[in-house]
This record gives sequence, C-alpha cells and structure tokens, in this order.
Amino acid sequence: MDASPALCLILLALTVLPLAVLKAHSTRLTGDEVYTLRIAQQPTIASMLHLSRQIDLHPPLHYLLQRASLATHLPIWLASRAPSILATTLTLALVFLFVARRLGNLFGLLAASILWFTPIIDFAWLNRPYALWLCLLTATAVFYQRATEPRRNPWLPLLLFLAALAMLLDYMAGLACLLPFFLAEAHRTYRRKRLDPALCLALILPCFAAVLYLQPLAAFATNSFVPQYLHSFDTAADIYLATMTQPLAVLAACIFAATVLLSPRPAHPEPLTPTPPPAADLLIAISLFALPLLLAAIATIRHTQFFSRYGACGAIGFAFLVPWILLRYVPYPRAVATLMTLALLIAAAVQTSSANFEIFGPWRSFRPMGVTPLTLDRLNPTLPLAIANPGGYTEMNDREPAALLARTFYLYDRESAAKFSGSTVFETEAQTAALMGFHGKTAPLAPFLSSHRQFYLVADYNNAEEWLPRKLLASGATLQYLGKFQSTYADEDLYLVTAQ
Repeated sequence: MDASPALCLILLALTVLPLAVLKAHSTRLTGDEVYTLRIAQQPTIASMLHLSRQIDLHPPLHYLLQRASLATHLPIWLASRAPSILATTLTLALVFLFVARRLGNLFGLLAASILWFTPIIDFAWLNRPYALWLCLLTATAVFYQRATEPRRNPWLPLLLFLAALAMLLDYMAGLACLLPFFLAEAHRTYRRKRLDPALCLALILPCFAAVLYLQPLAAFATNSFVPQYLHSFDTAADIYLATMTQPLAVLAACIFAATVLLSPRPAHPEPLTPTPPPAADLLIAISLFALPLLLAAIATIRHTQFFSRYGACGAIGFAFLVPWILLRYVPYPRAVATLMTLALLIAAAVQTSSANFEIFGPWRSFRPMGVTPLTLDRLNPTLPLAIANPGGYTEMNDREPAALLARTFYLYDRESAAKFSGSTVFETEAQTAALMGFHGKTAPLAPFLSSHRQFYLVADYNNAEEWLPRKLLASGATLQYLGKFQSTYADEDLYLVTAQ
C-alpha cells in the first residue's frame, strides 16, 4: 500500500461506502434532515433559496446538491443522504492526500484511520451540511498545501479560491475555518519577506460570501436558548473528549502490539523523521485542532447555543497532527501505522455487519414495560394529540398517515417556552409548518386549552427543551400516564391530559 496510492484510496472508500449506505437505509430522517429535504424539494430554485433563508438559516450549497441528488430518482433515503455519503468518503481521501504528501502513503492511511474513528464518521449518513463542510475544509487544506510548494501548478490558486468559497457557501463556520490558512500564509509571507498575491486573493475574496450570513444571524439573535446548551466551553471539552478518546485508545493498542511484536528483535527501532513538519502544515493542523475553542468563545460572547457538531473541524486538525507526533515520539511508527490500518478494516467490517439496526425503532417500547405498547392509530380519534418535542413533530409529519396528522398539534407559547425551558427557537412553528407544507397542525397554547379540555400528549418531562408538560402541570392540568407507545421518535411516553 505504501507504493500504491490508488489502492489506499480504494481501501478507504470500502471502509465508508457500504457502512454509510446501510446506515442511511436503516435510519429514518431526523427533524433537521426533514427540513433539508423539504427545502430542496421546492418547485423552483428561487423558492428553495427563499425557504432556506426563512427556516433552516444555512447557506445554499448543500440544498443545491441535495436538489441535484433528488433529481436522480434514487430512493429518498439514499438520494437525500448521497451528498453526505460522498463528501465523507472524499474527506477521508483528502486527509490521506494531505499527510501522504509529506510522510508517504502509509502515514496518510494512519491519518485517515484516526479520522474514521472520530464521531464525524456519523455525518456520512446525516442529511445536513456538516459532511460537505468538512470535505471542503480538507480540500482547502490540500490545495493550499500544493499551492505553497515550489513550481506550483498555475491553477492551484483558483482551485483554492473555489474550495474556500464553496466552504463558506455551505456552512457559516466556514468563515472561521479560513483563519488557520490566514495564519499559515502570514507566517509564509514573513519567512519569504514578500506577499504571494494569488494566494492572498484566493483566501480573502471568499470572505465576502459572509454577507449571506447577515440575515440568518439576525434571525437567530432574536431567540433564547436552553441554558444547558449555553455552556459552550463544557461542550468544547466534550468535543475534544469525543474526538480523541476512541482514536487514541485504538492507537495505544496498536503501539502496544507493535512494541510487543518487534522489541525482542535485535534490529534498532525505525529512525524518527529526519526533518520537522513544514511550518504551514503544522500551523494549519494546530489551528484547526484549536478552532472549537474559538467557536465556543464566539458562542459564549453571542450568548447562543453551541453543539458538538459545530466544532467538528477539530477532528481534521487532530488527524493531521497524529502522524507527526507518532513519528516524533513512538518507536516502530511504520508498524504502528500498519496495525492502525488493520484496525480500521476490522472496525469497518464490524460496524457494517451491524449497520442495519435502528436505535429508535418501535420494538424498544416493549422492553421497559414487558407489555405490548400502545399504538397512536388506536387512540380515541375524537381527541387531539399534542407533541411536546418540535423535532418529533417534524418527524411525524414525514412518517405518519394523514388521518393521524389531521389531529396532531404542536402548541406554541413564547412566554411559557422562555419560562419553562429557556428556549424560544421553535416558537415560530406555525410559520414553519405552513412554509414546509406540513399536514400536522399548530396552535397557540391558550386558545387550544380553551377549546380542548382533554387531549393526548407525547412528551419527555426530563427533556429540557420540552416546556409543555411543565407548563401544563403548573397550570393545574392533570397528566395521566398511559405508558409507552410504539415510537420511532426520541419520545415514547404517552399521557392523557385533562385541563383545569
């Protein structure tokens, strides 16, 4: 493999594509994925762009690729996730190319293996912009690396510009992800004592695409958020923990195995790398690894929510760094890299063999009770059904029959949401449901309670975002627990509510 980059790339594709396709097939679309799908399915590109600015607030590139994928007439479960499947496969290939350029194919495989063991592999079957963002970020790194070499191809600055621009047109954090390249180019300019106008323009011009972010940021700023989502630096710590734990555990096992297998031999350990990593490569890797801290700081300053997926770019920097650290500090680095590649193949085979398994399946409702769970279609058809979780309401509109949706409600009340959950992000659900063409209904809380003294409720009291059950209890309503129902959603508890 060290002599055949094509073989390495084929191997990496085989570790992703079967797994991602099986996962996409066995996993239903989540609430956010339904948003992406409905936006991409709009009759015209103009209406698609308008709807994306009203609802999902992401730049347009992912929706455009989703739209093109849906035009292939593949099954929805595959067409909607095909851009992410291909993007994740390409991300692994680009990480391989970035590291292999300096250290050889074997260590390129090591870097790709490290990345595979991080949580970003899950983006491969998620119909959201994150997989494409990381793909374009890695493409930017590869093009920048090639463009800073002597005798560069004259097309490389243009390719760098296009990759950086596409990254900003896919995801808002793309703007922050250009910072490592500005740092690397500033250091390179200092060392060369002169500017490289082509590369400077290739990095600066895409930044003007950030004007697309003004309206989404203004809309987002009007909301309040669940307090537990505002602990940005705690989330950043979780990002690093999740990013490093599994790859380092597998790497430690490979180092131990290589030491046990090779240390009895009389031969000397493999020599360390004779030259330090190029400063630009090292700056990019370290800056990307540290970027989740910067994003967490921005979220703290803006007092906005911060989830682990927002800092996924740190995994790219981590994958770039590990091969250099291995070469510098670990004996038998080539043996470790070989064992790590073997571990990747084993893990991919194991994951693929169990991929046709859904976490939120209707069967899970039986286990906690030992009795047959309820089904929503057998409830009293004269009583409405309220859904406390906004994501669950969105998913129901994608999965449930029209007859059930005709009496399914999402109730909104901005004051109660702010008081009992701290989050007002979904208190415009009436407009969202109308724009998305949902068959389910929405209603303000107070008029609904006035006209419906009794109704069913699907809720999880312990979910911080679901304010409705706490509000109902505070207002004196009676919540009779009916048990579990056959749920494919995060919530599986069913109540009969009698309003006071």
